Amino acid sequence: MKTLKNLMVLVLALGLIGSVAMASPNPEKITGAVTAVDTAAKTLTVKADQSGIEYVLQVDENTVIKKGDKNIKLSEIVVTDTVEVEAQDSKALSITVIVKK
Repeated sequence: MKTLKNLMVLVLALGLIGSVAMASPNPEKITGAVTAVDTAAKTLTVKADQSGIEYVLQVDENTVIKKGDKNIKLSEIVVTDTVEVEAQDSKALSITVIVKK
């Protein structure tokens, strides 16, 4: 009985470790058009070029936001800008506004 209990604890522990590992995949790269900027909620909504999926991404003080070589604020991004975003778990790690030539 004690062996069965120990085995169950081991299986549960391995299951938890597996679920934590799956919850934090490698950062995803999203390229697309900005469809909404909410500075109050600190979110950026991007419609991915290839899939058409809309992503609502959380932005915080650690998110690096650039336009060209210049650091900018979330409020400087406008709807219809094209961006490249590196995101993980719905959080924007970096946002680069693509400058049209």
